[in-house]
Amino acid sequence: MEQHRQSKRTSTRYGTEAFDKHMTKWHNSRSNSQKSIGRLSRTPSSLGVTVDEPASTLPWYQKYEPRTLGDIALHKRKLADVQAALEEMLSGSDTTRILLLTGPSGSSKSTVIKQLARDLIPQNRNVTRFSLQPTSESGSAGTTDYVEYHSDQVMNGQNQIDSFREFLNSARYRSRVNLSLILVEDFPNVFHDDTRRAFQKVLLEWLNASDSNLPPLVLSLTECEIESDQNSYRANTFNVDCMYTAETILGKELLDDPRLKRIKFNPVNMTLTKKTLNKIASKEEVAFQKSGKWRQRVGYITHLSQTCGDIRSSICALEFWATSHGDLELATRHQPTSYFHAIGKVIFGSKDTPDDSEMLDALISSTSGLVSSANFKLGLLENYETFNRGDFSFEMASTITDALSLSDLGQTRLQIPESLEYAARKVRSTLGSWRGADQRPQGRANFPVEWKVRRQQSSFQVQSEEYLNVEVCKYNAAPRPHNIVMSDAYYGPAIRRQLLYKRKSLEQYISRLPPDQQSAIAASTNPDVFIVDEVIDLVERLGGDLVSGNGHVAGPDRHAAVGEDSAAMDTRRTLAALESSKRRKIAQLSVRTGENDGLYAGGLPEQELDDEDHAMLADVIDDSSGEEEAVGANEDIDNDEDDSFYAMLSQRVPLKRQHTSESLSDSDLEML
Repeated sequence: MEQHRQSKRTSTRYGTEAFDKHMTKWHNSRSNSQKSIGRLSRTPSSLGVTVDEPASTLPWYQKYEPRTLGDIALHKRKLADVQAALEEMLSGSDTTRILLLTGPSGSSKSTVIKQLARDLIPQNRNVTRFSLQPTSESGSAGTTDYVEYHSDQVMNGQNQIDSFREFLNSARYRSRVNLSLILVEDFPNVFHDDTRRAFQKVLLEWLNASDSNLPPLVLSLTECEIESDQNSYRANTFNVDCMYTAETILGKELLDDPRLKRIKFNPVNMTLTKKTLNKIASKEEVAFQKSGKWRQRVGYITHLSQTCGDIRSSICALEFWATSHGDLELATRHQPTSYFHAIGKVIFGSKDTPDDSEMLDALISSTSGLVSSANFKLGLLENYETFNRGDFSFEMASTITDALSLSDLGQTRLQIPESLEYAARKVRSTLGSWRGADQRPQGRANFPVEWKVRRQQSSFQVQSEEYLNVEVCKYNAAPRPHNIVMSDAYYGPAIRRQLLYKRKSLEQYISRLPPDQQSAIAASTNPDVFIVDEVIDLVERLGGDLVSGNGHVAGPDRHAAVGEDSAAMDTRRTLAALESSKRRKIAQLSVRTGENDGLYAGGLPEQELDDEDHAMLADVIDDSSGEEEAVGANEDIDNDEDDSFYAMLSQRVPLKRQHTSESLSDSDLEML
């Protein structure tokens, strides 16, 4: 009987182990979006479940997943950028509340943020002697280092947005002793318009939350181009249906917010990919020897590193090739071509495909939505001069610009879909026919000036609305948009700046007079001087300071180079700061006037812009002519000769007092 029980117990144990093994294999074969239905995303060990599975049964990309920051296939500078951004969020030294990581699949976005969470989160927890010591994400108890959201976490009949909102609301308590990093990699169904707008609203609520101790929220977005039929209505549109990017998913309002920081990832380069694959191959020599492919591994790894920037897909392709018998063609995930990569192929050609016609056919077929975009043509116009550092004939430049002009005509007037493709092929054939000495190193690619002009127009529009609000509510004046563009944008702030200088000078002088004379001087002064307020009034030229005729208005250095994310971020912060300043002044004017009837937060009032106004607005950019600057060269000097009161002040000797560190000198008074 005892022997029967022992054998029954043994068979039960073996049956349980087999069941656990099959369940683990099923779990590992599922996608990331299917693995976690609970509230938190944890590893099996953190759930307290121990599954003894041999490491040999795991796929190689899981078996050799990075354990330290040094194991991650990521450029050191990009790693330092992400680490610095996360450390600033944890220390509270930065206002960033959302860290956005964007890039193609397999570029180590989520891997690096998870490893940084394991290293930095435990160091920043406020652990007291009355609290339980939290453990890392790999521990069996305590607080996890990161909490991950999955869109299939729908409970009690909730929709995806309600589930996501509830997830973020509960994640707000992941601070102090319960500090965890909040990771969102699996987004709700953003292809549905209402869901996408609700998703953006939830993120805005997180940015505007009153709680000052929010945990760091990291969004990991895998960007890609969605292929569509050439005859489809969405083939030449820029929306979420054809371009799955941060711009189409999150929208302009979120991306322009200074409390959201974006870091862009590139595909893993050939050096890092090759290093990682060689390391894995050396550890799996037995598998290569068994299939008889150990000697061919070097060539295959080299070819794989050159054609695939997805490190996860590269490891899977290497495993499949090494463990299979027979010669197999290389099959990897399709890698999308970025904007500047496509422009570089058109201008400089491709080393991998010497035949330009074949290369362009592949480029157009794989990036139909990109090449057919008008922005792509602007990029060609902006960067064709970088070919051979601009050392090519004038006839070639004329041919290229003529082709781009014909493309404009075919797109706008004749409505020919192939006009943009014609421009790309003409540029490549013209530059490909260049026969000179050895081509010089390629110059840096530049963003189209059109983008800069649009940003400047947006900046001027915001400042114009702010100026109009002040004029209407404070001075009971309503200038026309045409007049703001033509004159008020320059002379209005200049006049206010002079009045502000007079006010400060007069207040300084009056403060040094005896009390019986102060009221008399103030009563006899023009009230327009004291009404100017540097907090409310605009004292700087709308659209920015003028640039001199011999200043920095020409040359390639005026452009933003590729990869200068900080410059682009500064521009977004500037626009966001202008919007914030406008809203703040509206609130202050509302308090002072006691009404909101005269405030126009959303745009210009009643007087709509006509064609002439739009034309004027388009011409207001930084590189204005130097003649206009000459008019305001002496704007800080008051030339009001008929103001007898200030002439009298300049002749009076100020009273001597002990503390004169903030007083004006005689030369300053002479300027009055």
